[in-house]
Amino acid sequence: MNRHADFDVVQVEDDRVFVVDMDCGGPSVTNDAEYVRDCITRMYPNRRLIYRDSMGQWDEILTDGPHLFRSYHEHTPKGF
Repeated sequence: MNRHADFDVVQVEDDRVFVVDMDCGGPSVTNDAEYVRDCITRMYPNRRLIYRDSMGQWDEILTDGPHLFRSYHEHTPKGF
């Protein structure tokens, strides 16, 4: 069985999508970032992908370019 990261989309803005790693025992969003990126970019094209990892840290999964991650220090959804 090929299991992927469990995540929820918690906020969608004009230029970014926020997702939260649900940490349900499968791979983390960090470890399954390409799958998560592919899912989100299909649903919400042309937006930045910001995620909260299982440790509560907010980062960005880049949708293009040679690097996959970068730190994120801008606004986050309220309540997270």
